[in-house]
Amino acid sequence: MLIQAAQKDILLTYFVTECKLGKWTERGLGELNESLEEVDEEKAMYLYFERIGLINCRDNEFSFMSVSFKVNVEAHDFYNRGGFYGQEDLFKKNVEKLLLEVERLEIIDSSGYFGEVDHLIPWQIDHLINWRPVVENASRSDSKLVNKSYNYS
Repeated sequence: MLIQAAQKDILLTYFVTECKLGKWTERGLGELNESLEEVDEEKAMYLYFERIGLINCRDNEFSFMSVSFKVNVEAHDFYNRGGFYGQEDLFKKNVEKLLLEVERLEIIDSSGYFGEVDHLIPWQIDHLINWRPVVENASRSDSKLVNKSYNYS
């Protein structure tokens, strides 16, 4: 089963509101997040939270049905920025923005604006074609790293 942002936010909210920052906490698996079908999914979430720096699990091991962990400041920061749902929502909005920008570029490109380079000043074209980084203390004057064709004045 796919673990949803809402399920991760339940656990994140518990960490931030119920656990003391930097103090070891022990709790039973399956007590909090009843929407998870298996304890293995909750264990996977704890390991994921540890991997991204929100918590530390003691010895990275779980006893039979409990886990010991401590909450890091990063969990509070992430919670304040909207948690997993906020992250997912921001991602969706960024994709929508990119799609709108692509659509806008397609409209502009259909007019031929980007198909022609006449709108560029000739020295810009020369600079784009012939530019190479200038290396100070180059040992050879014919070095490919020295831009000989561009006038910097």
